[in-house]
Amino acid sequence: AQTSARRGVELYDVSDPRNPRLLSFFPTGPERRGVHELDLVTNRADGRVLLLLATISRFRLLDVTDPTNPRQLSYWSLAEQTGEAASSSKFVHSVRASADGEVAYLSYWDAGVLLLDISDPTNPKIAGRTGSTVTGEGAAHSVSVSRDNRVMLAANEVLDPGSSTDGYSDWGYLRVYDVANPSSPKQIGAFLTANAHTDRVNGPPDSGTYSIRDAHLQGAFGYLSWYSDGLRVVDLGNPDRKSTRLNSSH
Repeated sequence: AQTSARRGVELYDVSDPRNPRLLSFFPTGPERRGVHELDLVTNRADGRVLLLLATISRFRLLDVTDPTNPRQLSYWSLAEQTGEAASSSKFVHSVRASADGEVAYLSYWDAGVLLLDISDPTNPKIAGRTGSTVTGEGAAHSVSVSRDNRVMLAANEVLDPGSSTDGYSDWGYLRVYDVANPSSPKQIGAFLTANAHTDRVNGPPDSGTYSIRDAHLQGAFGYLSWYSDGLRVVDLGNPDRKSTRLNSSH
């Protein structure tokens, strides 16, 4: 039954939210997991409405200006476009667009976060990337970017720290980047809960999972969902501080 699963994305008219109406379906074909995460761009200067898809094996970019007729403009993968060796630990987990729809931020797991110039959506080009070492900036799960494209929050999800296979010494946590120059993202801060700065062997004597999951940037605050450490709100008024102040928790 799995081989015949319908993989792709559906577009709905929700002008009447009580009665959503299906407008179209775009199939992603043989993609192993179909669409994992997506983002919608509605305010580009050229008037195009773009749909950005993370389908694990690659990034797809659709024109949905006419939502009844979605058209794929391009697709992109690290191995196919750069020749970097393919790896099961390097995949497109998530995608977010800049507020102006000119840059796509791909959370590419152990390849780090890739910044793509999508000013020409038919020809995405890599503009920059964060570092990607197994003990540093791997496990890139998702990001959130300020409206002025200067600050990026990256949630790095590590679920089994201290194991014999993953090489991570801490649970996953938040990293803060200066991305004003997309060709050279610079880490300027980080936030870990007390539990996240441990591993399964030396951490709390319980079965909790102390990794970050997602981050959302709103103004000067980061809203962070943590598996077993609740919701954290961090003050990013001065993101250069290495120990970001905890404003409230749980």
